[in-house]
Amino acid sequence: MSSKGRILWKAIPLAVLWSIWRERNRRIFYQKQLQVERVINLIVDDLRGRLSTNLLFKGGGLAPCVAVYFFEVS
Repeated sequence: MSSKGRILWKAIPLAVLWSIWRERNRRIFYQKQLQVERVINLIVDDLRGRLSTNLLFKGGGLAPCVAVYFFEVS
């Protein structure tokens, strides 16, 4: 597995858990909920934010990875 792949697979659980936790809090404390597609977009945005600080992902290197791991599955 490439360096990008290893870094991405380490970041995915953090982004997923953080987004699910925030959605849980939104539902419990604010009695609001987002659509599933919006939560997925938040996960992808979180990944972009986390990985944008990594030199391997500078210059848009995340877009192909996100497309492979998220959008081709559905």
